[in-house]
Amino acid sequence: MLKNIIRIVSVLVSFSLGVLALGLVEELDSSFPLKTQYGVTVETGDSPLDKASLIDGLDTFADERGLFLAKVSSDREGSSTSKNLIFSGK
Repeated sequence: MLKNIIRIVSVLVSFSLGVLALGLVEELDSSFPLKTQYGVTVETGDSPLDKASLIDGLDTFADERGLFLAKVSSDREGSSTSKNLIFSGK
């Protein structure tokens, strides 16, 4: 009886870990574009510059260094499954 309980619990734990691992892989795949090597966070909330100046600065930064910058953004219509890709640089 105890062996059967241990087997059932082991199967349930294995299944739960598999589901969690699959969720993690899905999240990582949706967070970064294909073949992305690095991820950074840029905090612009306290910046005295307006949005257009910040975007121009990032575009210039990317062009000068030969980088391709990409930002994944939620869709404006509020769909939780829809994402937009905003990019600058070469």
